[in-house]
Amino acid sequence: MAGIYDIIKVSKKERGVTPMSFFEKVSFKGEFREYQSRVLDNSGEYLKDGKINIVAAPGSGKTVLGLELIKRIGEPCIILSPTTAIRQQWGERFKSLFLDNIEDFDGLFSYDLHAVKPIISITYQALYSAVEKTSLSDAEDEDCSDVELFEVIREYGIKTICLDEAHHLKNEWQKALEKFVSTLDGEIKIIALTATPPYDSDGNEWDRYYSVCGSIDEEIFVPELVSHNTLCPHQDYVYFNYPTVGEISRFIEYRASAKKAISEIMELPLMARVADTLNNTEDYEALFSAVKENIALISLLKTFGYDIDRKVIRRLTLGRGIPRLKMEYAERAVQYLASGDLLSEDEREELVSVLKENSVYEKKKVNLALSEKLKRTLLSSVGKLESIKSIVKSEIDSMGDRLRMLILTDYIKKENMSKISSGEDFTSVNVVSIFETVRRNNPEAKIGVLSGGLVILPKSIDLSAVKHRSIDIEGTDYATVELSGSNHFAVDYVGKLFESGEINILVGTKSLLGEGWDSPCINSLILASFVGSFVLSNQMRGRAIRIDKNNPEKCANIWHLVTVEPEYLLKDTIEESAEELLYQDKDSINSYDFEVLRRRFESFMGPRYDNGEIESGIDRLTIIKPPYSKNGIEKINEEMLEMAKNRENVKLSWQNQLSGKNFSVEIENCIEKEKRVPRFVFVNFGLIFFLGIIEATILRSFVTPLVGMNPSMILPALIVMLPIAFVMMYLSKRILLNLSPIRHINTLGVAVYKTLRECGLISPGAKVRTATHRTKSFISLYLRGASIHDQNVFNTAMAEMLSPIENPRYILIGKTIFNTYDYSLSFACPTVIGKNREYVDILAEKLSESTAKFEPVFAHREGGRRLILKCRKHSYITFNERTLNDKYKVSHFE
Repeated sequence: MAGIYDIIKVSKKERGVTPMSFFEKVSFKGEFREYQSRVLDNSGEYLKDGKINIVAAPGSGKTVLGLELIKRIGEPCIILSPTTAIRQQWGERFKSLFLDNIEDFDGLFSYDLHAVKPIISITYQALYSAVEKTSLSDAEDEDCSDVELFEVIREYGIKTICLDEAHHLKNEWQKALEKFVSTLDGEIKIIALTATPPYDSDGNEWDRYYSVCGSIDEEIFVPELVSHNTLCPHQDYVYFNYPTVGEISRFIEYRASAKKAISEIMELPLMARVADTLNNTEDYEALFSAVKENIALISLLKTFGYDIDRKVIRRLTLGRGIPRLKMEYAERAVQYLASGDLLSEDEREELVSVLKENSVYEKKKVNLALSEKLKRTLLSSVGKLESIKSIVKSEIDSMGDRLRMLILTDYIKKENMSKISSGEDFTSVNVVSIFETVRRNNPEAKIGVLSGGLVILPKSIDLSAVKHRSIDIEGTDYATVELSGSNHFAVDYVGKLFESGEINILVGTKSLLGEGWDSPCINSLILASFVGSFVLSNQMRGRAIRIDKNNPEKCANIWHLVTVEPEYLLKDTIEESAEELLYQDKDSINSYDFEVLRRRFESFMGPRYDNGEIESGIDRLTIIKPPYSKNGIEKINEEMLEMAKNRENVKLSWQNQLSGKNFSVEIENCIEKEKRVPRFVFVNFGLIFFLGIIEATILRSFVTPLVGMNPSMILPALIVMLPIAFVMMYLSKRILLNLSPIRHINTLGVAVYKTLRECGLISPGAKVRTATHRTKSFISLYLRGASIHDQNVFNTAMAEMLSPIENPRYILIGKTIFNTYDYSLSFACPTVIGKNREYVDILAEKLSESTAKFEPVFAHREGGRRLILKCRKHSYITFNERTLNDKYKVSHFE
């Protein structure tokens, strides 16, 4: 092996190879699509920081984009992919689309880290293994071929790293990549490609992704791909179910245990001491450092009869009052006691003992609302089998033999095979239970099962052409089949049966079919998978929306399953039975399942049910509306099934919004209508009226002598009137800019936009726009006429500025007319601006021109924490406690 490295380890200069000569025979043989050209045209600007991060929906041609970017950069590159199948795709695309002479391929492209070529396509796992071996070798001070390998790679001059499906960098592969990059010479350029950034990851995971891939520079959205016939028209539907009677009983029992635990805790002597501590505190800043927890604790204490000093409540809530206790507040309060500093060690042990005795404490976490086990029960409720049964029947009635339905789930559960054809009920959602549920209720359907450990096919299929072993399933027209060869062969073979129509319903596991598998014929997808992140959910959804060349009229239905929970009020007015709870009218859906889905829909774009406008967010599914009683939920399900039958209407919605029209996708910040707004918003109307009276009075005083043509009064009148008029205009302008919440938000947005533009952080030419959403529940703030990169920079900055103050580098604090701090008007300075003091000063200047005088204060200094707490305590932003969400929407322009 060392001999091979001796041959390879020759400098590029000695070999007569220059970076440009690597790719002089490489050129794309096709024609770039419009959105690909846009990315490539702007790539030079994006690569100024050494990173380009492209988010592109499935089917957008990410591989072609990546290869063209590698060619344009013109330096040796390593491509990292999550699977061997995707790794191979890079070589196949390079050979077929970028080379005139395929004989040049072997000299330019390699699938092996040890065979160094201008382009090396490997898996993340292969790099991880090499780095681990190198680290082990360094630790043991032994020779290792991989240590020498990295020296060879460094000598060869790898300068570009392309990360395919970059969302996989949330795990240990990222650390391996960072170690590898540290061994290379010079500046490394990163090309990050993904269809699904880890939007639902926690802050740390997102920060790690951001640190490697950089900010998102371009997004190629689904509407663009549908308009170019790269993806097919499609629509999302949600089907609701209730837990089974057995599951509901478990929830009721758990609620009883939680209520018993709380009652026992409130009888402990330590609670009286906690109440006394709160009533006698002088350290309000310490209280405010955990404001939500302390408010929840006070709500819990008051509910059980403890008197809390009104002064404490008023100081802590600024007069808003304490909310009525809910189970989630009780959980937050008890968790605070169990893990905070209010209790002594003995008191904490006493508290935890009560929690454990009632089975509501696990892994140092208090679970009063729901345990993790019960949350998983809700997500995989057996009630979802009834949902699948109803959806399948409706889709068969609608599509007949044209149906190509894929049902994806998490587990196989081969031990349930004995229940097939037995009539027994199932206790979980899995491949076997889904197969049997569909088979029992749809005898005419041709069903297949495809998973790593189980394949089921109709006995009517002729398998003589393949080597196999089959066992008939008693009492059915199906058999389990073992196909000789790898899983890849089984997936390919069964996939062809699916495409040809010998199977029209395919049940499989997300691990085998959720990512990487491509079957364009799918026209109905049921997501019965409950384990995983937004990333995986989006990948599975992408299975259904690809175009089918054999069916140009394809339109896909995507079904999401949601379990509705029984009520979880801590103090019920009556003891309702589980059945009575279901029939209560409610204005909101009580569902852990639905909240997860709501977050994921923030990035799923599609037509609104009511008017066809294309946007993201679950609000576009306008059938989902109160009342959310059992009857109301059943009505929603019926309307969902009926609407899903009309695929022509879905195609028409996409066509009306996209065909023959100029459009762009805009990213809006959705800001909930404020419960508290700056106090000047309320007094602005009065100020305008008051200033008008003053101005009229002054003008009358001085105009009257002028009318009388008293020459001696003309000059004094002008001297007095000009500064008064200037002050009036100045004050009126500020008042008008902040006359209402929507104008105030717009004014802040304009100040931030001007700052970003002046600092060269975004390009000029855009306009800040605000609008009240059709539901009038929140304000939309966005940049019109800006690139996706600039929209992302602006939206991130506004989200940071309009969110409760956490730990910013700089704080912007308003000043009163007496030049003292007005902490109620304080904001966190956006990170992108806060990196440079000059930028911060520009933002303070822009805000002072339109809102009030602001002083930027560096918070990461001695005493800075106290300042942050003071701003957090008083700022009106804190008391809105809102979460800003991005909303994607198609906008048309001339």
